[in-house]
Amino acid sequence: MLTLGIDLASQNENTAACLVEWKDGGATLRELLDRGSDDDLVARMRAVRDAGGCVGIDAPFGWPDAFVAAMGEWREHGRFPAAESKDLAYRITDRKEFLAKKQPLSVSADRIAYVAWRCARLLTRFFEGAPAPRLGPTVVEVYPGASMASWSLGCQGYKQSEPTRKKLLAELDQKGLRWTADEAQRATLTRSEHLFDAFIASLSARAFQLKRCDVIPEAHRAAAEREGWIMVPGATSLAKLG
Repeated sequence: MLTLGIDLASQNENTAACLVEWKDGGATLRELLDRGSDDDLVARMRAVRDAGGCVGIDAPFGWPDAFVAAMGEWREHGRFPAAESKDLAYRITDRKEFLAKKQPLSVSADRIAYVAWRCARLLTRFFEGAPAPRLGPTVVEVYPGASMASWSLGCQGYKQSEPTRKKLLAELDQKGLRWTADEAQRATLTRSEHLFDAFIASLSARAFQLKRCDVIPEAHRAAAEREGWIMVPGATSLAKLG
């Protein structure tokens, strides 16, 4: 079984992907792709889909319902609703009750919007113009920072620190993840924050595939189908991904 993790950026330069094969109770790192173009990503996404695998993308899959409604009301009628700023800025999935240890950037009020536009175009292309499902089963939204927090990994400052990323790889071993990568691959994961995030995204996709992510509350499911939902692996899932 295959999983593909994508750390999506607005430009190819900071976009990375990580292909992992799951077999015999463990994971083998098969490919690390740096500076991925849309052509690169769609080709790999389709290969994983055709093999029955799952893709995890670190990018918002939608915008807050309140924001979308407010923009429509302002454009069509010249009136702006009396919505709370937090409701305009953050989706339900972004809120602290679901991501207590990590606060994502606002998809409607920060530069992450550029990434969301690219993600929407990528998904439209991948699904060949058919409506893109936000909740899987083939492609899901993930957030490496939230995944690592759920697994209780010491991830503070990991994006800026190679030693921290190296320590995190050792922690994955200590916490029971069975995975294989050669010395060069481990060095690359340590060196590149984008490839490291893509690797964690691939692990997160595996957790979703095995139904080991936190369940979407039924009261929020309809909104999640429009806004997107970050699939956060369960706290004890790391050692059960094989």
